[in-house]
Amino acid sequence: MKMSELMYGLIGFLFISAFIIGVLFGAMFLIDLMIGWGMPALISCIFVDVVLVLLIVKISDSLF
Repeated sequence: MKMSELMYGLIGFLFISAFIIGVLFGAMFLIDLMIGWGMPALISCIFVDVVLVLLIVKISDSLF
């Protein structure tokens, strides 16, 4: 495998992971908006976000 192929693979992986992270945070923001604005709602949203991030990390860990 040539160095250029490795670089293209790395750049592609970075773009894909950036896209996934963007979609993830967009979904989190929408969920946060749907749950509501109040302070308890904010705390529960942060908890949901942390759980989602941990889930994504676990899934991506098992993929690669």
